[in-house]
Amino acid sequence: TDAGVEILCESFLKEKPQLRILNLKSNGITDVGVAFLVRALSRFGTLKTLILGSNPISDIGLSEIGKMISSSSS
Repeated sequence: TDAGVEILCESFLKEKPQLRILNLKSNGITDVGVAFLVRALSRFGTLKTLILGSNPISDIGLSEIGKMISSSSS
């Protein structure tokens, strides 16, 4: 859920884990949760795979993920 992602991202910002893969498939994450993820994940560059399949994310959320990927690869 978005609330779960918010809690997860708060811990990411405190702990800064060395994640390489993050699987959040089928967790009811919407664009709101994506905003939390983008904010947290853009602060460290170890993540190589983000799995968000089967979540109700719209084109807006996908666009935010795309912007994060573009900025991290430049």
